[in-house]
Amino acid sequence: MFIQDYWENYVGVSDEAMCFVEYLEAMRKGEFTVTELFEETGLAALDGKFSETNLPIGVELGDIEIDFPYAIDIVVVIAAIVLECRTNEVVNLNELNDNCNDFNIKITATDEEYLMLTDALADFIEAPESYDLAEMMDEEELQEYADGIHEMLDEM
Repeated sequence: MFIQDYWENYVGVSDEAMCFVEYLEAMRKGEFTVTELFEETGLAALDGKFSETNLPIGVELGDIEIDFPYAIDIVVVIAAIVLECRTNEVVNLNELNDNCNDFNIKITATDEEYLMLTDALADFIEAPESYDLAEMMDEEELQEYADGIHEMLDEM
């Protein structure tokens, strides 16, 4: 998996990332668009401003409603999967989350969506301390996370 280093060290380690992958599996669809995922999670309502999650975002997984407290966390997850799909066409959800079955998906992004994702990552890298995600990490962890996102952005 092309994104394995990012996924195991920075991106896919949060509970929210794991729940998002389980949500993708539960949808039982082979292909998603970035716009579709932004609309389904509520990220679209943030209008590209992911530093403060001032509107509820989340998904329903069966009877369970899963809230995502930090928008940028889910944006990064989507960007990582898009990067994997641009490199290898699809990603096996079991490689992202051991609790998922072997099921390949693809997230497609138009040039405009791809630019929006890379702009969001670049904005985070520039000032990670201005994001609400910073409240759950100490300064060193936050910088390590931003550095990992920077590496991923370089690949994008």
